[in-house]
Amino acid sequence: ARGHKVQSSLQLSENISMFGAAYEILVSDPRYDALQYAASWASEQWDNTQTDLLSVAAALSHTGPVYQYSAAFEVRDEDYDVGVTSGTSFLLLPRLGWSVIFAENRINTEDGWRLAIDVKGTDDSILSDATFIQGQIGVKGIKSLFEGWRLIGRFTLGGTAVDTIDDLPPSLRFYAGGDQSVRGFAYKAIGPVDASGTVVGGRYLLVGSMEVEREINDTWSAAVFYDTGQAMNEMDVDLEKSVGLGGRITLPFGQIRMDVAFPLTEEDFSYRFHLNVGADL
Repeated sequence: ARGHKVQSSLQLSENISMFGAAYEILVSDPRYDALQYAASWASEQWDNTQTDLLSVAAALSHTGPVYQYSAAFEVRDEDYDVGVTSGTSFLLLPRLGWSVIFAENRINTEDGWRLAIDVKGTDDSILSDATFIQGQIGVKGIKSLFEGWRLIGRFTLGGTAVDTIDDLPPSLRFYAGGDQSVRGFAYKAIGPVDASGTVVGGRYLLVGSMEVEREINDTWSAAVFYDTGQAMNEMDVDLEKSVGLGGRITLPFGQIRMDVAFPLTEEDFSYRFHLNVGADL
């Protein structure tokens, strides 16, 4: 009768295992507005990095058909090993998010775009182990050029104001590389490295992609793409680059995207396969 919701999820895998639960209370306009309490545990490892994160959060959100925004307060406790360093991090973390989507169909989009902005930060005077403020903006656009042809572009820019990157746990550092970033490179394989050669993440992030997709029939499409990006501690940008091609299967819930990508900035020839599933926007 009140419209309350309880949800939970469990994921077990070689690289990322997590469990989370949330309780949602509808407020104001029950179609779009909710107050949510959530708790989660996540253990993630890649390259020479291991992190275990426990999080408890409360958030007030609006998820309308065009505009979405939220205000959250999170308590985070993280233990981590990154290359030659280890540490713990306890943070009381306020966070604001805002996004807008203009599209007739967000699942399989002919023309539309999405803009998302996220800002978070804390201060060591409020029982946190670090003082920083971090912002990230992401844009994705889709344009149907001709019958059966789509041009898809995305761009992400992030930055952190912090004394040193060592003040931040790995979950709050910027990395590039992987299915949703620069294809052709491994997950979180791009960024500053330490003395052991481990990618330790950076203060800033810059990622861009351009893709041309051609519809073959109602189900299948083919695509070619160019990706570029870097995570860094200084804004002297030396971008990694890749090109590739892929196949698309269009289904009612979105696309299954299968890609093979080739790095252009590595000395030796290599390639990687990537698989993505989901809506366009």
